[in-house]
Amino acid sequence: MNVKVIFLMSAGMLSLTSQLAAQKQIDFGVKAGINISGLDLSPGGKLVGVTYNTRPGYHFGIYAQARRKNFALQPELLFSSQGQNFTTSNYSDLYTQLNYIALPVIVKYYLTGGLYVQAGPQVGMLAGANGYLVQLNQGYLGVATQNDLKPYIHQFDWSFAFGAGLELPFGGSLSIRYSNGISDVNKYTLGTLPTNNQGTTITHSLSTAYARNQVLQISLAYKLEKLKIKLAK
Repeated sequence: MNVKVIFLMSAGMLSLTSQLAAQKQIDFGVKAGINISGLDLSPGGKLVGVTYNTRPGYHFGIYAQARRKNFALQPELLFSSQGQNFTTSNYSDLYTQLNYIALPVIVKYYLTGGLYVQAGPQVGMLAGANGYLVQLNQGYLGVATQNDLKPYIHQFDWSFAFGAGLELPFGGSLSIRYSNGISDVNKYTLGTLPTNNQGTTITHSLSTAYARNQVLQISLAYKLEKLKIKLAK
């Protein structure tokens, strides 16, 4: 599934959202929660002697939902902090943190009562990236320094999300969602790594690997009843 397919899916879902909204109503709300994230790295590009771990993070934002019978469409605008932790033989507690402004377009199907399943595409725009660069000297890992990583990361990230949720009393809801990246976030995949002023090769935790974001999100949401808009049928 490539970027063009996801773009067409997103456009179609937004179009269907407007059709549903013309018949029913749009509910607005806020949501926030925790992220447990990592980066899926291709084996050939991983740094030798490095241990990769998941990284805790968070997300928050707003959503709008248009529902008709058992189906609903829910576009969202979220800030999402994610990435990965890693350690080398010389350093521990190293990390790569990627912050995105994310736009998921989620289809929800209500099974019974307030229980639903959900799935849909998501595009993220890189808002910030920071973490550690590591020196490589003849293949050996050296000094790690904290840096701005935006020059190493692609601006846009495409992914597909799926999960389930449950609507709670008084306008609340609880959901769990897994977002699996389908695009490479690393600018230096299979490329030549940059060097510092001393001619030493430097890299971040992605090195030359094909890297995809993977994020598990647990969210609490609340419907803002005062912003509910009843549209003409």
